[in-house]
Amino acid sequence: MKKNKYDVSIVIPCYNAEDYIVKTLDSICNQSFDNYEVICVNDGSTDGTLDILNEYSKKYSFFSVISKKNDKGATTIRVGLEKVKGNYVCVIDNDDYVSTNYIEELYNTIKNENADIAVCGFQRENFVTKKVLSKEMNKKQESIVLKDDYGKLLEINTSLWNKMFKADLIKTVLTEKRLFGMDMIYLAYMYANTKKIAFTDKVLYFYQIRQQSSINTLRKEYIMNVYDSLLIVKKFYKKNAKDMLDFLNSYAFLHVGVSLTYRMLKNDNFEYMFNENVNYLNNNFPLWLKNKYCSLTYIICSRGRNFKLFICKFFYKIRMFKLFLRIYDFIINKFKFEIKW
Repeated sequence: MKKNKYDVSIVIPCYNAEDYIVKTLDSICNQSFDNYEVICVNDGSTDGTLDILNEYSKKYSFFSVISKKNDKGATTIRVGLEKVKGNYVCVIDNDDYVSTNYIEELYNTIKNENADIAVCGFQRENFVTKKVLSKEMNKKQESIVLKDDYGKLLEINTSLWNKMFKADLIKTVLTEKRLFGMDMIYLAYMYANTKKIAFTDKVLYFYQIRQQSSINTLRKEYIMNVYDSLLIVKKFYKKNAKDMLDFLNSYAFLHVGVSLTYRMLKNDNFEYMFNENVNYLNNNFPLWLKNKYCSLTYIICSRGRNFKLFICKFFYKIRMFKLFLRIYDFIINKFKFEIKW
């Protein structure tokens, strides 16, 4: 890897975040690590976000701001990646915050393990009450070599923010301009060129749950972008990673058949949207319910890996997945207890 100006680049997509972005920026600008840059990409904010960013750029020499026309996040991360000058890259959301040793711990992990990606633990918090809702990816685990078992990837959360990437790896997403800027799509695309992933069990990232967060809204445009982008990834796998196609079927099952379907549950036209998801999977990922990574044999041989996905498969098979989702939704809302998928 060539030596760049910085060891690490931090990219922060920013949009209308004046009420909380100061905490985010302060946590990033006060790191125990020295040689890093911060690139904030302002996605056409209409509040005081840009003014705040400009104040930080005047205060810190390693801090820069890029402004672009709003496109609902479609290209925001991409614009930041085009400007990074670091050997390694992190992407942080504009409403979360990180520990003071976030960069240092991830950097040491990825360097010491000679990995392509480093993953840290994270904590989900209620933005208003600060109540801790869960701690995830915080169990000790060995580094994984992807070719040994692609099924292990299904147990890694599909967000960019609790990870550090080799710059050359994350920049591969720039080669496909049609990819929509969703974390799980970018990760799937990068996995085709990833050899090793390392982990630190330390909780370094603090994810904030807000009622108006984009994760709690779902537009038809977003769904179509998921559909289209997964097909681009599939085409890429067919050309560059044929041995990962079985994994991609499971990945599509997890994110379209389970996660996306659950997020559709409160929509008035849920029945129609559910059928659209199933038809999409049947037509484009025909092995979504038949691949080895959600089979009973794999579950047993791997000592329970992807067991929850196997449960979802079971309820799909007996045509009761919609009922299963409604019961699950009732439980987590009634008892404030959530099973992580």
